[in-house]
Amino acid sequence: MRKHGAGFRPGRTTSWRQASESSFITLRRTLGAWKEQILNYFDDRVTNAFAEGITNKVKVIKRSAYGFRNPMRYRPKVLLACGHRRLREVNHHPTCVG
Repeated sequence: MRKHGAGFRPGRTTSWRQASESSFITLRRTLGAWKEQILNYFDDRVTNAFAEGITNKVKVIKRSAYGFRNPMRYRPKVLLACGHRRLREVNHHPTCVG
């Protein structure tokens, strides 16, 4: 069982109280800066979580595709990962690769 305060080293950091006070100050500033956006969520219950999820999937695919020789394969991989079951033949343009 861990003792209370185990791992705390005086002199290496500020005291626990000072550290927690600075964290609360940072939290208060952050909440103040984002107050309108936070309150808007409670009015509409809309977030950008879906867009963030898609962005994350695209980044994962991009990292896993590092070194591929044909960049035109990137778009179909992204579309399949995002739930498109059928891919139609489309004209691929280099601007669509991302």
